[in-house]
Amino acid sequence: MNVFINDIPLIIKKNSEKIYKHRYDLILNAEDEFSSKDLIGDVLVRDVTDPFIDRILRLMEVKKLKRLKSLTLLARKKKRLILHLKDQFRIVKAAGGLVVKDGMVLMIYRLGKWDLPKGKLKKDEDPGLGPCAKWRRSATLRWKWAKNCPAPGTLMLTTATKS
Repeated sequence: MNVFINDIPLIIKKNSEKIYKHRYDLILNAEDEFSSKDLIGDVLVRDVTDPFIDRILRLMEVKKLKRLKSLTLLARKKKRLILHLKDQFRIVKAAGGLVVKDGMVLMIYRLGKWDLPKGKLKKDEDPGLGPCAKWRRSATLRWKWAKNCPAPGTLMLTTATKS
């Protein structure tokens, strides 16, 4: 399960999974005292519990944490922690894709970052077709399925129109 909160990747692993400590800018234990100013770069937290999840989520609600790149959480009971995390949110399924025309890649600028186009899927929307429907609804671009796609489901930009 890939989890992003405010575009920050949240990685949950079992305590027993191999980690490389040199990849982290800060390593904490769940009971350590810290503030939002301490959360810079790639952060690893050991022995994470439900109360820690609640604490970090509240912190992420009130602070932007712009300097936090990723948050890796090690837990004894990974499945239980994931269930607790899911209980805090409404799960949103999304899909996106690479859109290419004449060697150019379509990008979106959102929340101060450039990214590939993507969007939330409706309840019964197919992940392979959802991005196309989303872009048709919200963009001022016309789309068609490419005939010789390098990968199944690749969309190609045909023409841009102004609304």
